[in-house]
Amino acid sequence: MTKLAGGFHRYSVDEHWIVPHFEKMCYDNSELLKNYVHAWQLTGNIFFADVARDIIHWMNEWLSDRDHGGFYASQDADYSMDDDGDYFTWTVDEAKAVLKPEEFEVAALHYEHRRNRRDAS
Repeated sequence: MTKLAGGFHRYSVDEHWIVPHFEKMCYDNSELLKNYVHAWQLTGNIFFADVARDIIHWMNEWLSDRDHGGFYASQDADYSMDDDGDYFTWTVDEAKAVLKPEEFEVAALHYEHRRNRRDAS
């Protein structure tokens, strides 16, 4: 389950797969990277290559230790004891700031649809 900012979250914590478990693991993403590379090699579909590149970019940006070498095991969801995933949540204004207008429109439609389905159940 990927959201804005790259990398895949481990799993969802709700039955509708809307709210992720916010931690992002190196081993999860490295296995997904292999799968997306193999899918691209097999199909030639550029979508798979783009996802693989995005995973690599995220791992280089967030998990690599440029000062000491190597990689961290995860990108934690918390930055304080009072926080549980706030680091990975986005306000509407924050999403608008990083998405193209047409991308935001699609995202807004998707999440509004998901929220309405959740509220109806």
